[in-house]
Amino acid sequence: MVAARLSKLGVQTELVRAVGLAIAPGVVTDAGDGDAWPDVHERLLDAEVLVIASPSWLGRPSSAAQRVRERTDAMMSETDDEDRPVAHDRVAGVVVTGNEDGAHHVISGGLRGPRGHRLHDPGRGEPARSGVLRAVEEPGCQSCSARSGSACTS
Repeated sequence: MVAARLSKLGVQTELVRAVGLAIAPGVVTDAGDGDAWPDVHERLLDAEVLVIASPSWLGRPSSAAQRVRERTDAMMSETDDEDRPVAHDRVAGVVVTGNEDGAHHVISGGLRGPRGHRLHDPGRGEPARSGVLRAVEEPGCQSCSARSGSACTS
């Protein structure tokens, strides 16, 4: 939904599904053999905007989203040729699906983080006038429109 809206505005988007990648734990750029993060890291360095999307699981982000957040922390110590953070002059945001209270909690504490530990710490800016925009809908599959409790066909 977010990528489709951005595409209509002429923004080139790329979807990376972390849940399908073997991303090792840790706050490092490369955790060794079998770690899919170095490829994702290169894509992040080429991107101007990062959006992490996650469902709300009992008021917490998904483990895949949390893993991505954890791995982006390694970027805090990386600098470009001008000694600026590698994410300098870029922005980041969070999209959360789920019930209202759970989504608020994930955004404020799970992914965006408390003061001093936010998604934009690695050098990214936070969009002006950012805040929580939510669309609370019945949970379901976006691909086949199956609703909670229905059989997913995708």
